[in-house]
Amino acid sequence: MSHPESKIHSLVRLFVNLASFSLRRPHLSMGIVGLTVLVSGLVIVLAPLKVSTSRNNLISNDFSYKAREQQFLKEFGPSDSMVFVVHGGSKNQRQQVIDKLSLQLAQIKVLQGGVLHRMGPSQVAELLIVQEPKLLKFLGGLVEKHGKSLLKGDLKTIAKVVKQQIIAEIAETLSENKSISASKNTRTFEPTGLKFATDFLQMLTREFKKQQLFLPFFALEDQELSRSRNLDGKGYFTSPDGKLHFIFLFPQLKSDEGSYLVPVIQNIREQAHKVLNNNRFGEVRVDLTGQPALAADEIRILNRGIIRTSLLSALGILVILFIAFRSLRFTVLALVPLAAGVIITLGISQLLHGGLNLVTSSFTSVLMGLGIDFGVHTLYRYGEELRTGREKAAAMHSALVLAGPGVVTGAITTITAFLCIVTTDFTAYSQLGVITAIGLAVMVVCTFLLIPPLIGIGSGDFKPPARGIPGVSGVLYFVTKFPRWILASAAIAFLLSIYLFVRSGPGYDGRYFDFLPESTEARRALGMIEDIEGMGVAFAQIKKNSIADARELAAQLRKDPLVAKVQTVADIFPDLNPSRILALKKGMDQLGKEACQYSLSNTSLTVSSGDIKKQLLDLQNLFEFIARGIGNSGEKSYQVRKVANALKHLNKVIEELPNQGRQKLAALQSILSDILRRALLTARKTSQRGKFTPEDVPAILKKRNVSLQADAVAVYVYPSGDIWDSARAGEFSRKILKIEPQASGLAVDIQPYEKLIVSSFMWASLVSVILVMLILLLIFRNGIDTLLALLPVMLGWVWMLGVMSLFNLDFTAANIVTLPLLFGIGIDAGAHMVHRYREGRKSNKRARLDTLLKGTGAAVIVAALTTMVAFGALMLADYRAMQSMGLLLTIGIGLCLIASIGVLPALLLVLNKVK
Repeated sequence: MSHPESKIHSLVRLFVNLASFSLRRPHLSMGIVGLTVLVSGLVIVLAPLKVSTSRNNLISNDFSYKAREQQFLKEFGPSDSMVFVVHGGSKNQRQQVIDKLSLQLAQIKVLQGGVLHRMGPSQVAELLIVQEPKLLKFLGGLVEKHGKSLLKGDLKTIAKVVKQQIIAEIAETLSENKSISASKNTRTFEPTGLKFATDFLQMLTREFKKQQLFLPFFALEDQELSRSRNLDGKGYFTSPDGKLHFIFLFPQLKSDEGSYLVPVIQNIREQAHKVLNNNRFGEVRVDLTGQPALAADEIRILNRGIIRTSLLSALGILVILFIAFRSLRFTVLALVPLAAGVIITLGISQLLHGGLNLVTSSFTSVLMGLGIDFGVHTLYRYGEELRTGREKAAAMHSALVLAGPGVVTGAITTITAFLCIVTTDFTAYSQLGVITAIGLAVMVVCTFLLIPPLIGIGSGDFKPPARGIPGVSGVLYFVTKFPRWILASAAIAFLLSIYLFVRSGPGYDGRYFDFLPESTEARRALGMIEDIEGMGVAFAQIKKNSIADARELAAQLRKDPLVAKVQTVADIFPDLNPSRILALKKGMDQLGKEACQYSLSNTSLTVSSGDIKKQLLDLQNLFEFIARGIGNSGEKSYQVRKVANALKHLNKVIEELPNQGRQKLAALQSILSDILRRALLTARKTSQRGKFTPEDVPAILKKRNVSLQADAVAVYVYPSGDIWDSARAGEFSRKILKIEPQASGLAVDIQPYEKLIVSSFMWASLVSVILVMLILLLIFRNGIDTLLALLPVMLGWVWMLGVMSLFNLDFTAANIVTLPLLFGIGIDAGAHMVHRYREGRKSNKRARLDTLLKGTGAAVIVAALTTMVAFGALMLADYRAMQSMGLLLTIGIGLCLIASIGVLPALLLVLNKVK
């Protein structure tokens, strides 16, 4: 049987011959597909399909900014720090929640040694003596008087020394008071240090009541550490306005894969829920944020969105097919190649890439939306041929020969568009391009091998569905009556879109954290802290090889108006001038070489709660006696009585503790011993080498600030202003890189990544246009027909940019991929329409407009609607990246459809190419 389109390009004929093979050897055709599906299924089952959620491989490591980031992470370890934001309720309630939650968190394996909820001497013991070398002289004098057991942290000895020192200070103060003029009737007796003693005893009493013992700083408002770390008077981390409190977490995570990360984050959050279940904390709320928490929430929402959108896509496609075909049989036939193609593509993906990633995991919806087109066009043309009176076999052969060229042309152009994504530096999108291209090729083959043999199984007296679909007659009427109005309107819309694009154009929004809904815990907490200096996720990170270099760089950066804050552990180290080094050397010489060796680990110290209680009671009695004596002499003794009352309260608390506080006292002795040992050890090393090194950084602060080899420290630079503003981000990045060319981090990378994304996809779009034009020229061998086929997608493309500009829709890292994809997807409709027009022209000089629209036009509408439903379902996901991508593709495909069934037929009619 001869057909006008039988003399077609050899590439198209290859696929048509493949389809004809399925008519001659139906069982073999179905066997080939069935066996391939079986093998692919075994590959998926035996080597379980993995969906990688890691972000490490989303962008090529060849990109210089990515390479610097990877190098920093290699030297300093993953930047997996997180923060619990504690808000609501009273300040005291928040502090209680922090104390209880930190205990719970410390039991989690990945957080052991990585929970920082308060800052006190235990956390920064290494710095206590080097900041105040005069403490060595004071300590040396005490050791000479009372023995070296004082350095062991022995509470009994410490209490005895404190008692003797107080007696000496009181005697000295009384002696001074005698020389004061007696012109005053009363005098106030307040020796220096009594206020400190009162405050310290009161804080110690509060800590003894808690499950964990914490030794707080005294007079934190005078400490540099308090100012740089936003600490309140009790050592808790707080926001500048005091309304938020924080717990910093430094987890040791093995992977950022969702299968590992999500359960870990869930476990951490469950500890917070357990603590808050206690109703006495009122309105206190706790939210976890940080890169791992954001990633876990993103993975959870993304997975939920993929399942939901896939089901909705499948349901929507099923409904549209049933309405269009008005035949359950045709509907099922169209879906069979789709299912086979998805399974085979998954198997190939497993063999090629070992599974899927965050981007390619959404390819199912893409394949369903695009792959269904092949079956729709084949079955629609089969129905047309049946209605002409042909037998089923002859009708199917004609359908394959006549619809085949359009199907193959559409497939090749779409595959080409997806392969063009491979030219970008985005590894994830490159894999999406490869997998989808393979999947489309597989679905074309499955369509041609399965539909012909399946159409004849059990068909009986099968009747084809009625011609056309609802609405096509109306389109035909308007195109026939108002072709020039349609072309004029299309031209005006085209020019207006160009004007809007040139004037304001779609911008680029790099805030990828906004992809998460604001109701998400990690996103909600991030919103609370991102305006606090030094708390956001956008910062530059710089490696410096010494404490001195880090301090010098920080001082330089703080003078720049582009910098809001600089964080570095160098800030907590004092200036190591010659006089300080000399004081450290003299002090350490006075204490002796063995001073640093004392600790509970190498002594046999035991805690006698009776001895300690006796010492505290003696102190209490002493202060009460002094207070009475001073009062009898006519002097006021408020501060002395406060100390006595504080000691009395502390004694009472210790008595009420189990075993008279033996466990708590042992813990306090251990803390004091550890503080002394670490402080003295750092003082000795510093005095010997004459400088600070990264090894001197306290352990809890090393987590984020010191390299894994302890040979470098990090400097974190937070930008001022809105870093997501492209101009601001570019200015900040250039300034930092000029100072330190190896700097990395989000604040440095924002604009370069933006430029990379935009330029990569613009280039991919240009390559896509050029290649598609060449393919159409090879297939049509006619420049005019090529331009006619390109017209709908070019109009739809420009119209989409105009709509984006009109409604202030921006491109993002997720939806900018629509630029090359829309071209490949939208070209299908024009290619099918031109193929049908060419077929009619060869048969009857001019094609008939009603045949063009009610035949191929109807199939184009159904194919476009199914594709729109597949992508439109993405708009119902919670993940905004999926929403924006689905929205733009739905708009773009819809506009291409309007141009295909409205503008193109009107142009053909005006040009007198159809009747």
